[in-house]
Amino acid sequence: MDPIRFVSTLAGLLIIISAIYWAARILMVKGADPPYLARLIFRTSRNGLHVVGELMRNAEKRRQLWALYVPLSLLTILGFTIAIATVGYTLLLYGVTQNSISFAYVNSVSSMSVLGIAGKPNTLLETTIAGIEAFTGPIFVALLIGYTVSIYSAYSDRREQLDTMNVLLNGNDSGVELLLSAARGQGIESLDRIWRSWAAEFKKLEEIYRTVDGYLLFFAPEMSTHWSVDAPTVLDAAALRNTLISGPPNQEAADCLDQGSIAMASLAQHYRHRVLSLHTYSERQPIDRLNFDYCAESLVTAGIATASDLDQAWIEFQAFRSHYAEHVATLTRMLPHYEKV
Repeated sequence: MDPIRFVSTLAGLLIIISAIYWAARILMVKGADPPYLARLIFRTSRNGLHVVGELMRNAEKRRQLWALYVPLSLLTILGFTIAIATVGYTLLLYGVTQNSISFAYVNSVSSMSVLGIAGKPNTLLETTIAGIEAFTGPIFVALLIGYTVSIYSAYSDRREQLDTMNVLLNGNDSGVELLLSAARGQGIESLDRIWRSWAAEFKKLEEIYRTVDGYLLFFAPEMSTHWSVDAPTVLDAAALRNTLISGPPNQEAADCLDQGSIAMASLAQHYRHRVLSLHTYSERQPIDRLNFDYCAESLVTAGIATASDLDQAWIEFQAFRSHYAEHVATLTRMLPHYEKV
């Protein structure tokens, strides 16, 4: 065999195996860390949609465009996989036949697309390769369909869970508001349910953030508010509860802070990028000493005893926030900016 065709055969086999492994790892293996190129595709899809969306004046249309992130990412994965496999089969057909590289490419496209545009294969080996390739494309499509059903089922479950969690927050978008709303209403103990649900949320996030599901669900539509507003609201309220109110710390709030700090740090360190943006958005303002003292006064008015040493309580509160505040700010820069419509 001609050395060039021999090398082409080996290269083609290697590329085909790599394409199949790539597709299986992304679309079949649960809990697998996506390959680098897949992560790059996810990031490129997100940034491309975000930049185009920012050119739109209508906020609702912008939301609809950004909602294409998951399907666009998956379709790009499929297209990339088919393209790589086609190249692999082209090199394989070129290596095992005496045809030109252009004719091998036509045969490969003919088989992968199941169009039959290249005519009848000349040898039994060529026929076998063409038959195998003809099954490859539909298999990739079937894998995508199966995974799409799975990811949208998971996304639907997530949406139901997030809707429940958002109802519990009752429209409060800061830790001070959330704590005072409970103090004036059903009591501070009513927040235990919120802290338990968020502790479970953070723990689940720790389990999936490195997976394909994690890449798709974390950056899916409507997740921006969940992570950049709701998460710090809950964490700030938990930190205020365990530093500002006298008595032993609340264990539910402590668990939420521990799990949240770990999860936010893991995400910020793992993704390490910013979403491309044509605009500069103001970042969330942290709770300052004035807000802290206002919260203390309001709690006293509501009949709740606060820490005797507010200066020490403030220091402890800042220590808690240092574990997650910067990581939350980093994550916010990775997420689309949603406007209320």
